[in-house]
Amino acid sequence: MSQSRFSSRWPALITLVLTLTAAQTQCQGTASDTKSVDHSSSIAASDGALAAPRSLQLRTPVAVDPPAATPAEQRAFMLKSARAAWTYVTREITPKGFVGATKNYQYLTVWDMASELAAAYSARELGFINRSGYKSFVNRTLTSVEKLTLYDGAAFNRMYSAQTGEMVDSKAQP
Repeated sequence: MSQSRFSSRWPALITLVLTLTAAQTQCQGTASDTKSVDHSSSIAASDGALAAPRSLQLRTPVAVDPPAATPAEQRAFMLKSARAAWTYVTREITPKGFVGATKNYQYLTVWDMASELAAAYSARELGFINRSGYKSFVNRTLTSVEKLTLYDGAAFNRMYSAQTGEMVDSKAQP
């Protein structure tokens, strides 16, 4: 291994050594909650001969229950998350009715188009938008989907521009 490759990995190596040292120290004591594990691999002695394999003592993990949240707290958390997601959709929608994957990556797949329609349906069901807002959103998106150019005139392309709706290649070029 070259010096530069080794020096870039030294924090991970030190962490590994410290973890193994701590595990060995913890495993040296025998307690009632340990199990003996026999490793079949042998350890090389300093003179090159193979030493007898050592057994490792593993402690039984303590079961920890997750913190309980009331149904009202869970509902409030989920509604807050849903509202944040819908806010992103409404802020990033293009005139064609599409939403790019991120603000800096304005390309989408058919999967993303379906996700937009599912987001609109969910927003309507959760009361974030009314029936006319839902219809307007879905009509704009589906009208653009109908106008998409198909690959070889038969199937959807892998990716489309969210801004223009035109087919793009893997390098996001028309």
